[in-house]
Amino acid sequence: SAGRMTRIFKLQLVDAIPDGVRVIDKDYRVVLSNATYRQQLGATDGIDAPEHCFEATHGRDRPCPDHLITCPVAEMSKGNAPLRFVHRHQRLDGGSLDVELYAAPMRVKMVGEMQDLVVESIRDLEQEVNSLRTMPLSKDKYASSGSFTSKSPESSPLSSASSAGSSG
Repeated sequence: SAGRMTRIFKLQLVDAIPDGVRVIDKDYRVVLSNATYRQQLGATDGIDAPEHCFEATHGRDRPCPDHLITCPVAEMSKGNAPLRFVHRHQRLDGGSLDVELYAAPMRVKMVGEMQDLVVESIRDLEQEVNSLRTMPLSKDKYASSGSFTSKSPESSPLSSASSAGSSG
């Protein structure tokens, strides 16, 4: 049916986004997530992602205290504008993932009533730094600005930032 095809298209569209994406309701339930988010979390090969955002990203059994952790759901419920911040997420395997998180409110009609949701875009910072490191730079483009003029990878801003961060 057309409705089923539309649903499949929407799921494939969300999965095609290269950053992790999750949609959270007012009760902190993750109502939709993409493959990248599940991979970031470590929910692969038959391991399910936890139902609630606080379980998934902080290993907590109740919502995060918003005075200690920036909680997009709590912030959006206060009527705040979209947020952008750096966060450390806990993976299901016990590891951690430093992310840049964008969160925005979304009001939609679901099951006949209006619902307030939070849409998060989650970028893996380590992956971002690694991709910037390997990105070819055009000599002409950067030579005139004075940026990235060194040919030595050890002296680039990215290598010094990552080596400083890898000591801890």
